Amino acid sequence: MPTFGLELRPDESAHALHPVIQLACRLLTRRCMFSPIRAILLITIFCFALVNGARALDLATFQIIDQGGGLGDMTSLQITIQDQPVGPGGQPTYQLGDYLLITPADVGKTFTLTAATDVDFTIFRQTVTNGIDDPFGYFVQDLPAGSGVGTGWNEANLFAPGTHAFGPGSFTSIGQLSGPDFAGYDIGAVLLTIDFFSLGSGGGFNTHDFRATATIVTVPEASTVIMPLLITALLAAGAWFRSLKKAKTGGLDPETLRWLRPLKGFPRLSD
Repeated sequence: MPTFGLELRPDESAHALHPVIQLACRLLTRRCMFSPIRAILLITIFCFALVNGARALDLATFQIIDQGGGLGDMTSLQITIQDQPVGPGGQPTYQLGDYLLITPADVGKTFTLTAATDVDFTIFRQTVTNGIDDPFGYFVQDLPAGSGVGTGWNEANLFAPGTHAFGPGSFTSIGQLSGPDFAGYDIGAVLLTIDFFSLGSGGGFNTHDFRATATIVTVPEASTVIMPLLITALLAAGAWFRSLKKAKTGGLDPETLRWLRPLKGFPRLSD
């Protein structure tokens, strides 16, 4: 009987794996297993590896920090990721995340900014992938006091590989494919996690310490997962019916049936 040159030994570590992979590993160690089922199990393990690996790529992660105090009561704040700081010199092309009002109750939450949740996301995605060295930054406004802080830099410096100073925090990037920005990447979302927010306000004064982390992520490549799974499903269906036919006609030996009998459709034979 042909073999696949693969040796798997079940041990205690197998219990930490997905149940399907556990069963596949146990069955692949049986020399009596006939080739169609063995091939399906190998493809299944391969597809599980693809599924686990088909995650969005983190292009950049940066800190958003607002610390201090001053005149005016404060109940919340507003974060805006933008290509140009608000003020003299023009208005930003996009203002991502400005619809969120962040309070201390939001600590630990992650907000996902996408085209479905933010009307400026499409413009943001186009701007940071257009191959032009645009400015990039953020602005934090204290509400309702109206004061705030912001920072910014050009994309060529920020998006270069490595970690760079970015206001009171840092900006970490995997680097560009070509050009000064993230041209060539398909950006799918910006994840905004509220890490810390302490706030004291009253009598016309406020003190606050706010820290958040934003991550720019790509769109996962669904084709790398869907096609192998479709192929596996078709092959599995064919092998399943062939197995049932062989089992009913005595084509499988008792040892193989003993390992397969937990699966629905296979007859139970006495050992």
